[in-house]
Amino acid sequence: MYTKDFASLLQLLGLSQQSGTLIVLRQGEAWQASVQLQKGRPLSCVIISLVDGRLLMSGAQAIDWLARRGELQWHLAAEEQMEAAAPAPGPGQRLTSPPFSAQEPGLSHLVPCRLSQSPPLSSWSREERLIFALVDGSRTVTEIAHLLRRSPDQIMPLLLSMSQKRAITLKEIRK
Repeated sequence: MYTKDFASLLQLLGLSQQSGTLIVLRQGEAWQASVQLQKGRPLSCVIISLVDGRLLMSGAQAIDWLARRGELQWHLAAEEQMEAAAPAPGPGQRLTSPPFSAQEPGLSHLVPCRLSQSPPLSSWSREERLIFALVDGSRTVTEIAHLLRRSPDQIMPLLLSMSQKRAITLKEIRK
């Protein structure tokens, strides 16, 4: 985990043309940001509460907010890991419209993607293993929650834990 202010970090990653998922947080604060980068340019950004898994903000608003935070901790997951880890869904695997009325509609725009094909599943809880099995790079947080008969707010802390362990990343999709 490295530290740097967000504007300098984006400048550094832009100069080096980095691609992948940038995970950003600040020691002592209960949020985590996930920024998708392509050749150093941010494509999407989401900030999620580490307390209850709620989506706090996304897009340009989230990037502007991060730029005002000062020193931040960060690490970058490489693009190759993300592409290799997200298998294409099979026929009939994706729900098109889950019958769920989320408190936070923003969670329906977050898609977990695998970064690791073989995380240490034996040390994970049964619920974490179930969630990881449903992470295919196409299902949204809301869809996964619906399949498990849970609310997105119940599974977000587990998804964030998996993200911190670098087993998955959370991407924002535009519908």
